[in-house]
Amino acid sequence: MSLIDKFLDRVSSEPNTGCWLWSGSVSKNGYGVLTIGSRSDATRRRVYAHRIAYLLYKGEIPKGLEPDHKCRVRSCVNPDHLEAVTRSVNTKRGLAPTLLAAINGSKTHCKNGHAFTPDNTYLRPTGGRSCRECLRLRACGGKPRSRFSEKCTNGHPYTEASTYTNGKGHRSCRTCIRERYAR
Repeated sequence: MSLIDKFLDRVSSEPNTGCWLWSGSVSKNGYGVLTIGSRSDATRRRVYAHRIAYLLYKGEIPKGLEPDHKCRVRSCVNPDHLEAVTRSVNTKRGLAPTLLAAINGSKTHCKNGHAFTPDNTYLRPTGGRSCRECLRLRACGGKPRSRFSEKCTNGHPYTEASTYTNGKGHRSCRTCIRERYAR
């Protein structure tokens, strides 16, 4: 039996969506699987059915690309529903980013237990969010730092003469700055 006959024997057409649904073996993640090759010459292997469909109807999959289901149906093997794209594009089109956003967006506290309040949440330009308290701790090497502490992280007292305040209201120890420049 030729590869195309073996392939078409396991395909059923879905008239409403135009999908060619795979009726053969299906992997745990929902993709159709076809066994090709021979045991006698040790070429037997399992291949995703949508990759076979691409190969049979569109040719070789270009290097660095992978077939993406435009219809979002994993068991579909219709070559018109497949497009060769980079892994990055395939992932961005998938359901995973939407699910991750829903899961992370519902969290009320960061992994270190700080509450996601309007004052403690930094909205990143990429669309994600970070805990401002964790960012503050990371910036000072993990040492807790408060805007209201009397000493800097190196133990120098905050006095009017030894404190530098930038335009955003963040303060720095002038003694630490001098020591850093002296090195």
